[in-house]
Amino acid sequence: MWTLVFLGQPRSDGAKHAHEAPRSMQLSLIVLAALTLVAGYLLVPKLTALIAPAHHAELASWMIWALTGAASLLAVVGILWGYLLYRGAPAEEPLKKLGWAYAGMVNLWWVDAFFTWLAHHVVLVLGQRVRKFDKGVVDGLFVDGTAWLTGRLGVVMRRVSAGPLPGQLQYAALVIFLLATLIILGMSLTGLLPMLVKTVQIGVIR
Repeated sequence: MWTLVFLGQPRSDGAKHAHEAPRSMQLSLIVLAALTLVAGYLLVPKLTALIAPAHHAELASWMIWALTGAASLLAVVGILWGYLLYRGAPAEEPLKKLGWAYAGMVNLWWVDAFFTWLAHHVVLVLGQRVRKFDKGVVDGLFVDGTAWLTGRLGVVMRRVSAGPLPGQLQYAALVIFLLATLIILGMSLTGLLPMLVKTVQIGVIR
């Protein structure tokens, strides 16, 4: 990337008319780079103490410096490799020789394509099915159906309560309530109610 940007030839009209960043942006980048170096140097002892106890501090410090050196070496190798590939501004992409590896890098290893396919063919289809189920079963059957049934029962009960003999119906309900109360009271006084309860309990247990 560094070789292409700073040593290569412009590949588009926009690149041909590119200009240097202003001083304010350059100074900000320099300050950030310096702070990164200082922070990395100062954080090494803290990382050492975090990774290993005190009696393993020397080993942890060695591991951190080894990993840092390996990462730096890989960066230098990558820069040199990029310079050797793109020096002289080749007309054709040199990495095309890698075949499927180059295609994978260009297409970001098809990760975005996979998630796009997943969204269109799985998530979207599943969402449509869930919407139809919610509209037809949940809303249609349970919500609307329950509301319709409640309304019909209300109509029936209103007709019954406002029938031609509302007084007689109320009188019959009162008589039934009084008879049930007398029966329960009589069974309690004669001892039949506890026997009935025990019989029911035994039957339930069996």
